[in-house]
Amino acid sequence: MRIGIDIRSLQTESQFRGIGTFTSNVVNHLVEVDSENEYFFFASAYKKIRGLREDLQSKVIRLKRPTRLTSLTDQFLWYPVLKAYRIDIFHAMEFAIPRFSPCKRVITIYDLIPLIFQEYKTLRKLPHHLVYLLKFHSTRWAEKVIAISESVKNDLIRILGLPGEKIEVILGGVRGIFQPSLPADQVEAMKKKYHLEQDYLIFPCGFEPRKNVLLTILAFQRALQVLPGNYQLALVGNLSPESQRIRRYISEKGLDKQVILTGYVSPEDLSYLYNGAKLCLFPSLYEGFGLPALEAMACGLPVITSNDTSLPEVVGDAAVLVNPYSVTSITEAIIRVLTNPDLQKTLKEKGLKRAASFSWHTIARQTLEVYQRLK
Repeated sequence: MRIGIDIRSLQTESQFRGIGTFTSNVVNHLVEVDSENEYFFFASAYKKIRGLREDLQSKVIRLKRPTRLTSLTDQFLWYPVLKAYRIDIFHAMEFAIPRFSPCKRVITIYDLIPLIFQEYKTLRKLPHHLVYLLKFHSTRWAEKVIAISESVKNDLIRILGLPGEKIEVILGGVRGIFQPSLPADQVEAMKKKYHLEQDYLIFPCGFEPRKNVLLTILAFQRALQVLPGNYQLALVGNLSPESQRIRRYISEKGLDKQVILTGYVSPEDLSYLYNGAKLCLFPSLYEGFGLPALEAMACGLPVITSNDTSLPEVVGDAAVLVNPYSVTSITEAIIRVLTNPDLQKTLKEKGLKRAASFSWHTIARQTLEVYQRLK
């Protein structure tokens, strides 16, 4: 088969988020598990590709496409491209699939956040919202839809009305850079780089409202009043207009020295920060999968996360689950873990075992099986 994959998510802001992680790892591992089929990776002609193996660059097809209204213009431009390259299966990793196609179509859906949270439906975000609506609507045209968790599958059935037999659940994996027991001197150097001078908790959050940052800071502040010793909280994520509101909140609470906004942290640096932390907080209100919780566990770090959406499915019994809407629930969990060495040891052992069961190699094989069933 000739399989075409849209990898433009490795050229957009998505390259720094979960979508980029999924795209790069699925693509890079597919060619390792499949020596029979021929792959073509479609990308924009105008931007650098991040996260694609060097030896796969020769398989990239550069397309000259409008940089605005991408999902709309794609509807008219994909057909001749897919026909010219005689593609048998086309896999869209971020954008909508075309209504009319000369080949079978697969689309990956990571979450339905824009349909669930009201802040994505404002006039200011209308253009982005329309792009998402087209993407979600295009799932009806796909021969197969890949959901990255059972939670997302349930949302696709409940909200979009897709038939369950059309949806394949393929979970995420853990990148090899996330591992425990990294050299202590390098961990200390990384802590200094990000101004972490005390024992610290880490929250790989981003700053969207669904990440639940304000409530988590409040829970941390309340836990500080009970815990022995001093702790800092590292909020890891790209700084944005929303992060400025978080910064003002931190100042109002008098927590400028306790709560650190690191800004963007590369995956390599993040692995060291996980190794140096005492606890990972991830009480998000909604996740399609929840890679940060899994990657923190792969570094041997105890994790506190939400009892909602995909997160219980991902962490199993290897993390402490909390009600993400309850500051008391989060506060009590923080105190419970940080004052109980035996619990920390148990969570570390279970977390390492759990994370080891999520392999990108396996995910690539499962993706290939989806393609094979469409032959």
